[in-house]
Amino acid sequence: MARIFWWRLLFGLAVILLQFSLGTIVFPGNPVPGLLLNTIVALVLVRGFREGASQWLVLLIGYDLLRVGFVTPLVPMGILLAYATSFISRRYVFEHRGVGMILLSFLSVAFGILYVFFLAWTNSRFFGAGVFLSDSLLAFIFFFPVFSLVQYFESRLETVYRSDFRGMRHSL
Repeated sequence: MARIFWWRLLFGLAVILLQFSLGTIVFPGNPVPGLLLNTIVALVLVRGFREGASQWLVLLIGYDLLRVGFVTPLVPMGILLAYATSFISRRYVFEHRGVGMILLSFLSVAFGILYVFFLAWTNSRFFGAGVFLSDSLLAFIFFFPVFSLVQYFESRLETVYRSDFRGMRHSL
């Protein structure tokens, strides 16, 4: 069980590191962590709202602490994104492929754009249309690989957890 915790923590740090490195290189003026938002949506879809809450909360708070040193409005917006994803996926039963995934990727895009509007409103500055386009493009392009990676990672961890449990059961 402790091994799974460390693997999930390592996965979260890898996502944060990718967001810092890939986000600033590909889209340097983009204030929205699109990869992080996509990971939150994928975690909620794969693990559920309650089961994945500890993981995506650590992602949000860890990203903010490493980026600016304190918790920003990204954390409540990320919680709202996770809740909206959970609500929509339960209310309208989406399969994890096809049109449902495209609609859920647009949810990540919409929250990225909403975050840019929030930053523009609180900072009294306009980021420009390029930020909206780059954020939308980043969130939409990276949603499918991020979802596939999260789903594969969680299925491997589930296999490890079950094999550890089987070993405990036979040792009794």
